Amino acid sequence: MKKLIDWLKKSESIQVFFSVVFLVLIVWFCRNFSIPELLRNFFRLIAYILFLFVIGKLATYIKERISRRLLLSEKISIQVTLVSLFAIVIGILVFGILQTHVYEADSNIADILSTTITIVGTLTVGGAAVIQLRKHKLYEEQAELDREVKTKQLEAMEQDRAVKEKQLEATDIDRFTKAYEHLRSDSLFVRMDALLRLEKLGKEKPEEQKSIVRILSSFIIDHIQSERTLEKGYFIATPIEGYEFRPNVDVFFACEIASQIWVDSNQTVELYLRNLQAQQLDLIGVKLKGANLSAANFHGAELDSADLEGAELTWSNLLGTKLECVRGFNIKQLTHAPGIKIDETTLLSPSIRIEYDLWRARLKTAARIVPLNKEDDDFDEYLV
Repeated sequence: MKKLIDWLKKSESIQVFFSVVFLVLIVWFCRNFSIPELLRNFFRLIAYILFLFVIGKLATYIKERISRRLLLSEKISIQVTLVSLFAIVIGILVFGILQTHVYEADSNIADILSTTITIVGTLTVGGAAVIQLRKHKLYEEQAELDREVKTKQLEAMEQDRAVKEKQLEATDIDRFTKAYEHLRSDSLFVRMDALLRLEKLGKEKPEEQKSIVRILSSFIIDHIQSERTLEKGYFIATPIEGYEFRPNVDVFFACEIASQIWVDSNQTVELYLRNLQAQQLDLIGVKLKGANLSAANFHGAELDSADLEGAELTWSNLLGTKLECVRGFNIKQLTHAPGIKIDETTLLSPSIRIEYDLWRARLKTAARIVPLNKEDDDFDEYLV
């Protein structure tokens, strides 16, 4: 019974059911007919089959309409369909029995009845066509409604996305503002927290890395060039002999963040420290990868173990600067830096010192061979 019910859930199953009933009725009606009678009743049988077919369609349509209008459950809808089918089958059997008795009793009544069946069959076929057109129209209307609903959903999603983007943008601005304000705090812990927030923001928003590096550049310059005292917490005492001050850890951390951004951005976002005044400071281990140190003053500064990979040193002052164990440092950063100030007091690594002295010797030899323009001052800068 359950399989029968599952089978009858499909509208195609109802059509198959009535088709089987048609075949059974045709065999039953034709058992006593001769060939002329079969030919005579051919069109009547066609009308009868169409009539039954349309009844099946109507049963399906009525079931769908009743279920949709009355909001019936699936179980009740199946029961209504079964009752309708049972009533239709009983009606067909009674109609067939009456038709058989009429044919045998009175031919005139049989002709009237067959004509009536033909008319009814024609009407039912027309009704079926109208129902099919109505159903197609309903499908089109439903499809149009679905399209409108989807369009509204897409518009709503687009609006939500725009609202979220504005909220995120406002959040980012708020994060920048708070970080900038906290960097001006006198508390080391507040400044470190602000730097951590900027580092996280730079990883989440690569497009904001330039703005972050600008903030870090301003922060480093302000702290290094501030009044050198231990009271504000910008500097700490250093155990290195000959030096009195060392920038606090927040400055070194800011340099490290900027150096990492330079690496992550494929060397396109540089730390701008032009004209930095860092003379006589303990800067051991500072990371200045890709930093623009043009015209910076490192006179007498301690830069051992610093990372100067890709740093720009044009016109910078390295007199008395300790650069013996600098990482990422090469001879080209000295020879391709016009105006750089280096002398015997600049402590370079042995290999770089040898290469630099050879370069200066070649340069002096070339100066003796090729007459120099008296107005050319750049060459004198190389020979400081």
